[in-house]
Amino acid sequence: MRKLTLLVAGITLSVGTLSACVGGPPPPPPPDPHDVLVVGDSVAFSFGCVLGDPGETGGVPGSACPAPPDYSTRNDWTGSCTIAPGTLSLYNGGTAGAPNCDTAPAGSRNQTWSEAANQNVPRVVVINTAGWEIVDRWLNFVTTPDSQWGGSTSGQPYQNAAVQYSSQLYDAINVFRSSPNDPTVIVANAPYIAPPQPEPPPGSVPAGIECSYWEPYPASPPVSAGPDCTGNATGGSGGSWRPPAAGVTYRSSKTKLDQFNAIISQVKNQWFGSDPKVVVFNFKRHFNSPSNEYTDYVCPPPKDGVEAPDGSNNCSNGPAILARAADKGHLSPAGSYQILQPYIDKCVRAHLGLTGGDPSACS
Repeated sequence: MRKLTLLVAGITLSVGTLSACVGGPPPPPPPDPHDVLVVGDSVAFSFGCVLGDPGETGGVPGSACPAPPDYSTRNDWTGSCTIAPGTLSLYNGGTAGAPNCDTAPAGSRNQTWSEAANQNVPRVVVINTAGWEIVDRWLNFVTTPDSQWGGSTSGQPYQNAAVQYSSQLYDAINVFRSSPNDPTVIVANAPYIAPPQPEPPPGSVPAGIECSYWEPYPASPPVSAGPDCTGNATGGSGGSWRPPAAGVTYRSSKTKLDQFNAIISQVKNQWFGSDPKVVVFNFKRHFNSPSNEYTDYVCPPPKDGVEAPDGSNNCSNGPAILARAADKGHLSPAGSYQILQPYIDKCVRAHLGLTGGDPSACS
């Protein structure tokens, strides 16, 4: 499997144009049935890949994603996908409209999630978004971003973020649950991320997109040893974290993702607690350390989430696995296939009613 690049892979910072249609809209595409539909951001690529489909967007077609023999998957991941609305506050000081891939056409087929569900008629849907969901954003035209994770839960910026995301997640689950085939909806929570520098580096992308994402992990503002994103005319490397917009204070991605994951659980428990076809997949349990910290290395199953490896030294059941990509946001191929696949495959099989399924693998 080709290693994914950055959390920002696939972000589009331009405004599309509408084309006029003569004689009304085109007819919907014919059905293309798949047992499993995967939707979400660039990390969702790993979910779809280990379930058998490389997808078609973002420059990774042809990745080695062997299909299982007894079910089919449609991997409709989209780089930088979010479901919460607003105007994103980019780390480089710019802004971009949130690419809401659920309600706006996205993915390789340029479809909304409702359209994808109607075309693919899945029996199981897997949803994963997180990296761009926790970026500060504006809902109204004010000085400071008014939708922010990571602050006081009694504060209005947090309340705005939680309400907007939970509302969109609730709607997305209902869209899929009411689609043909009455599918099970599996929502993944998020493990911690620890990007060591602003991404993507200058010179690797068109001007205006570089250094647009940085959600560091430490409890206090870190210093990047990576590319110069400080705006220094003489160049150089690295630089201390700085507020991307007026009035923004530092909040670690650990704190942000703790709040984000709590809202996922709240949506399930408050509105779908009695629905066995709405499931939270405990993604974070397999990639955070046993003490609930970020880690690059993970012990092989079933010791993941149980034993803390010392670097790449042996776990009690074999060598530790370098589970994270170099950007410390995506999964490595080994993390995808040796850690994620054994659990998400069994979880999906359980809800497809196939041999080898285990509902406990979801949690």
